[in-house]
Amino acid sequence: MALTVAKKTPVAAKTLTTRRDSHEVRVRTAARDGQYHLIATRTLAAGEFLMTIDGELACVPCRHSVQVGPQLHIAPPAGLTRNDAHDLYLWRFLNHSCKPNCMVVGRDLVAIAGIAVGEEVTLDYNSNEYDMAAPFRCHCGHCDGANIRGYRHLSPAERKRRQHRLAKYLREALDQTTV
Repeated sequence: MALTVAKKTPVAAKTLTTRRDSHEVRVRTAARDGQYHLIATRTLAAGEFLMTIDGELACVPCRHSVQVGPQLHIAPPAGLTRNDAHDLYLWRFLNHSCKPNCMVVGRDLVAIAGIAVGEEVTLDYNSNEYDMAAPFRCHCGHCDGANIRGYRHLSPAERKRRQHRLAKYLREALDQTTV
């Protein structure tokens, strides 16, 4: 089954800001082997909101963007480096896992499993991104080094395994192709 994605249309440069006023810190950055990642600062239950993904809108993916809709991505502001302000745009430190504990719902990051204090917060990029701008080989430890390239490149069996955590916009596009 082929997935049809809408024609790319330009999106005006616009910065999105956090929609929820969250006074409680749920995650923070940490470094391991010279790489940053997110960890939980308290125990989080499945279904719990962690943060809103904010940043600049783009119609094409980049290495550090997160897809939030058909041809709609959110990226950190231009010029921001990985060493700049680790308390801003925390989502940019989300690592991929083939066994994630979070998923993106609209622009919100939501736990899909319980997360312990100090546990890394992860996302399955293949369940959220249609086509990755910068594919890579997985090092999550839950697979044998799968190629992470986006949902578009998954086999029917791999797609089926991800149905319960598939991004809404991908699920809606699939529903349209099966009608």
